[in-house]
Amino acid sequence: VSPRASTGMDSVRIVSRDQPFELGLLPPTAAIKLDLENLRKLCVLAKSRGDRGFPNLSFGVWKKWAVDVCKLSEDVAWEYFERFELLHDVSDDRRLLYSEKLLAAASEADIEKLRSRASVGTHEFMLYLYIQQHGSVSLRSNAASDVEWPVARVQEDVEGGATPYGERCYQTELHRTQFLVKNTADLLKLLVEPELYSAPDADVTVPLAGLAALDLLFDCSVGGQPVSIAKAATLQTEARMAGYSKITQSFTLSRLQTWFHARMAMVPPAPSGIEPRPLVNHGTARTVVCRVIKKTLMLGEDCCPGTTEAIVYKCNTAQIYILAPLKHVILTDCRNCTIVLGAVAGIVTMTHCRRVTLIAACRKLVCSHSDDCTLHLACATDPFLAESTQSILLAPYNTHYGRLTEHMRTANLLPALSRWDQPVCCIPRGPHAATASQMAPDAFHEFAVPFVVAGTTTTNPCPLPPAFATVVRQRVMLAKQLRDQLRRADVDDSVRHQFSAVVQGQFLQWLQDSGNLRQVSDLQAMESGRTD
Repeated sequence: VSPRASTGMDSVRIVSRDQPFELGLLPPTAAIKLDLENLRKLCVLAKSRGDRGFPNLSFGVWKKWAVDVCKLSEDVAWEYFERFELLHDVSDDRRLLYSEKLLAAASEADIEKLRSRASVGTHEFMLYLYIQQHGSVSLRSNAASDVEWPVARVQEDVEGGATPYGERCYQTELHRTQFLVKNTADLLKLLVEPELYSAPDADVTVPLAGLAALDLLFDCSVGGQPVSIAKAATLQTEARMAGYSKITQSFTLSRLQTWFHARMAMVPPAPSGIEPRPLVNHGTARTVVCRVIKKTLMLGEDCCPGTTEAIVYKCNTAQIYILAPLKHVILTDCRNCTIVLGAVAGIVTMTHCRRVTLIAACRKLVCSHSDDCTLHLACATDPFLAESTQSILLAPYNTHYGRLTEHMRTANLLPALSRWDQPVCCIPRGPHAATASQMAPDAFHEFAVPFVVAGTTTTNPCPLPPAFATVVRQRVMLAKQLRDQLRRADVDDSVRHQFSAVVQGQFLQWLQDSGNLRQVSDLQAMESGRTD
């Protein structure tokens, strides 16, 4: 089945959404039993639990099934629930209310009570669980499918190669789209009423109400205007091909699948031409920072209007500051970097990074396939460490800038709520097991943002644990005592100048030995307006 070419302003176009795959997938080891057969059993169980299972699935029902059938821990079962919820509107005030209740919780038992009251849309959650198989198990259940997906070839530039970041995006979207096309039948079957599971294929129908769940995985438009898939499929020009019946308010499964394939948009080719080095694309719904090498980069609210997503990709030996309220952030393939983020309302994912220091206030932190990284976090939920995550050092949030408090308010983050020291590990045993530790208070240092951002925040708004706060106070007192001693010292001006020269010389030597001299040069160039 080929995608239909555009026939005019009223053409229907369906494309896959990035977020469920970029932010919502858990490790393959946690998705082994999330196939169609088992998920249909979960649907039957949900229906049998009345209003605790349908149309919204309670955490209690899901947790028992996940623990008994999938052999997941309760923490990982909650991770699925929490990650699914974070794929939705990150500005939802309900999250702030939940954070306030979580902050007031006096024990783990209180937290468990909070979780027991949570629920998610049953149909949407089934689709979310199904796509956990993406890239982790074979598609043998659909290997015999005759669905072919015609894709545009990668266009080569005059240098003979596709652009690195464009090629990555192209391959990612192609792989994702192929998975969804091959498994469309299974996705639609998860929307079928359980009593029709054993019916002949010709008699199976999908209720109109169930189609709303597909908006989790797909974006749909008619004539360029966004609409729901249910609305598009019931248009007068589309209803017949989609097998829609006004009388039963349902679709014939086989015809709906055919319609869906025909309206799926072709994956566009990777962009041609020479990609800038570094690539910094901002001012849109997604800010991209790519291949920043041995440079310092600062992006503020003027570069990230509103609440935007950000991707930081293949940066090396760089200092990157994105001081703006953000929706989600994806860090991939970075080495030897310091990355400071503004308040992130949703998820920060960190993948294939090495020797990276991350400073972030966020709702969720997910780290996988990374090693030797230091994470200074103000994290509203438990950090999630997946497979092949080695030598991760967790520490409290340690910086501030002028508008941080306002940005945290925009992101619905409470400065007083941070679970940086409560990581959840979902990893196999053996050489790929995650290893993480907490920073010792004596090793903790505050981080100074070297840019003036006008605002009211003058100190770190996130309270430090007592042991860390004590170390910081002691250092401040020691520095004050040293200044007082130097001020009271009975020496002439020549000795003072000599002492000052020695201190400056030692500091310059430290800058050279530590590699930080380049950062000072970068900051001087940025202040003078030079970019080379």
